Amino acid sequence: MTKLKLFSPAFVFMMGCTNIVMPIESRLHYSITETNRQPIPSNWVLLGNEIEVEEISKGNIRETLLSWSALARANINKELKPVARNFHLKLFDLPALSDTESEIVNKYSVLYHLMIYSIVHHIRGEETWQHKINKFDYYIGNGLNFLRTHGIDAALFIAGRQSVIWKNRGQDATRIINISGKDISMGQMIIIMGLVDLSTGNFLWFNVVDAIEVDLRNPSDVNEILAKIF
Repeated sequence: MTKLKLFSPAFVFMMGCTNIVMPIESRLHYSITETNRQPIPSNWVLLGNEIEVEEISKGNIRETLLSWSALARANINKELKPVARNFHLKLFDLPALSDTESEIVNKYSVLYHLMIYSIVHHIRGEETWQHKINKFDYYIGNGLNFLRTHGIDAALFIAGRQSVIWKNRGQDATRIINISGKDISMGQMIIIMGLVDLSTGNFLWFNVVDAIEVDLRNPSDVNEILAKIF
């Protein structure tokens, strides 16, 4: 499957520098804890965890590190189920799939990532679509509805990137203090989660969290971020 590189430095920068205040009718779509929100099914399956961790070394050289990325994804997978239970949600493991079904899941994962780029760009970016803020109606099609035979109602997708600023690999991290006095040696972190209804293909819920002074390789930091994103 071709992986989509949505989290380029420019994209992450855009996410960190835009902060559009959502009207309350829109925010209902962004927080599972909101009252009066649209109904959200309780049986989910995680279909994609595309978290990457990169090192930024001297000269702004960026390298995605597989071991760090794998650790961040493992921490999220481990912490996700207990956090979901706190919200009375059940997260299923992906059932055994045929080759054809696996290919369908891969294709819809790519389609989902294309869609979240559109959502982020038009809701939080400079070219904000007010009609999309007020009416959240994104859709990727119902080709994943075969998963409902396993008792699953919705598919959860996770994507994101963390940039870790190091002086040299294997040495102590360089402490970088921004103008507000915060240590940003860990660089910037962004996580995007979206939930898709398997019967209709409609986006049911979507949220973005970006932060500094957070390390996805640390389980306690992951637990804190997941609590915020829900």
